[in-house]
Amino acid sequence: MKFKDYLQKDLERVGCSLSELSKASGLSSAVLSRYRSGERTPRKDSDLLIQLCNGISDLEVQAGLPSNRKTRLSLYKASLTEDLTLHYDRFDQLLRLLHVSMKDLSHELNYDASYLSRIRSGKRSPADSELFAANVTRFFIRTATPKELKEIGILIQEKNPDRLDSALKNWLLYKQEFQNEPLESFLEKLDSFNLDEFIRLLRVSDVSLSDNPIPLPVDRKYQGTLQMRQGELDFFLLTTQTQRGGSIFMCNDMPIEEMAADTNFAQMWMGMVAACLKNGISLNMIHDVNRSFNEMMIGLQAWIPVYMTGQITPYYIPNTDNSVYHHCLYLSNAAALSGECIHGFHDHGFYHLTSDADELAYYSRRAADILSHAKPLMSIYREAQFKEFDQFRNAEFQMPGNRVISSAVPPLSTLTNDLLKEILKANGISNNLYHSIEQARKKELADLNRSLRKGMIYMRIPTLSKAEFNSYTPLIKLASMFQNIEVPYTWETYQKHIQLTKDFAETTPEFDLSFDQRTAFRNITVYLREDQVAIILKHKSPEIAFVITHPKMINALQQFNAPFFEDE
Repeated sequence: MKFKDYLQKDLERVGCSLSELSKASGLSSAVLSRYRSGERTPRKDSDLLIQLCNGISDLEVQAGLPSNRKTRLSLYKASLTEDLTLHYDRFDQLLRLLHVSMKDLSHELNYDASYLSRIRSGKRSPADSELFAANVTRFFIRTATPKELKEIGILIQEKNPDRLDSALKNWLLYKQEFQNEPLESFLEKLDSFNLDEFIRLLRVSDVSLSDNPIPLPVDRKYQGTLQMRQGELDFFLLTTQTQRGGSIFMCNDMPIEEMAADTNFAQMWMGMVAACLKNGISLNMIHDVNRSFNEMMIGLQAWIPVYMTGQITPYYIPNTDNSVYHHCLYLSNAAALSGECIHGFHDHGFYHLTSDADELAYYSRRAADILSHAKPLMSIYREAQFKEFDQFRNAEFQMPGNRVISSAVPPLSTLTNDLLKEILKANGISNNLYHSIEQARKKELADLNRSLRKGMIYMRIPTLSKAEFNSYTPLIKLASMFQNIEVPYTWETYQKHIQLTKDFAETTPEFDLSFDQRTAFRNITVYLREDQVAIILKHKSPEIAFVITHPKMINALQQFNAPFFEDE
């Protein structure tokens, strides 16, 4: 039997509704509904599966039925097949390679054309990715011309025509559980990162910027990965010895594995970037999001210290399908580094470093042209951008759609004025600051009510034991104020706030509250509006907000935060 069949059988045996199971397990009714229909399944190693089994077992005990949690967990795990997810960007690449219209594919696969378009853009995942990939593969193999079949083989690097169908299906899929590892690592690093500690630990002098100055003018060429590493370091060295303030443009879709394999080079490279930041230089960075999701998240994780400084503006270029040519362009006031290679032959690549005025003017125009095609990968807000972030939030809460909010503590909006006074008085907060926090609470409550009129809100907070609470002291969530205020709970005030949030959920049908057994990230809140936007709000060290609109990252965060969203 499939997982959904075991679940349905248990529901009938216990005689419970999804609402009753939701209360017993801590999972939302939306999640359970999709589990029962087979649209979603939990991962074999997930806490959600354990919560589900525990909830059913508790209901069995209440009903006076025999219960065996371990046996149920084993049966459920055995019924779960390997989670496979569609590479939406590869699906899009295939459609453009063969010039297939959504209308033709919709008619052939019996899917709604708008649904296929959302899958193509990464805004929606198929209910059964493996079946979808198999149907797509059959369509393309059957309708492609001999020339197109050859092009498909080149694209997926399969030379044997007899294996083309199975190779194409596998090329379109990846194992979903691997996706969460780099994403969780990214969030964990973001959660624990402390900018002050990073600055104290950073030893820019180790890079020896002044020991090896590069004489001007410059016209250097580098061939092969060893020389190309040196070329990148030379670019930064020349920039830091001649430029104060201003910006650097960086766009690089060259392979990173060989370059990053040299840990000494990687450390020196980040040291050079840090030296640029110390000189007040900002970075306009175009990230290559056509890499695998794992590579993309690992790369973003490495950039967290730079993000935290507020001196980087990250971009990406949508709808690129170049799988043969790779290019690099770094541009500062002092120099330009341009490079190229052919896919699979990185060691044959070539870099050129120049300070010639005419060439810098050319590369400046080229950088501007590239930026004209780029979109923001994320918007980054710190204290200096508070007004801009507040304007964004005001507009965001007016938008229609369901929302998921995963937070380490209950929201400020569910506090009463009396409990807020009690917490602030215990922490010696001044009257002026109290009024500011009270205004923030009222504003967040108004924002919450506006959002509830536009769709469901699924709030997730952790279940903390007293021992877990005492191991670190949770703080009231004040990050949206951007004032670096830390106000800790006591165990008693924390419990009161949890109860107030439960009371709010009881009287507000559109507010679905659930509790995670695992401890959430301590210093970040993740906000998601279905398929449209993700906000990662870091509460301290420093307070900073990342607003993400790239569909690949939004989809990954939605998968990571469990399937709360209902399909239209």
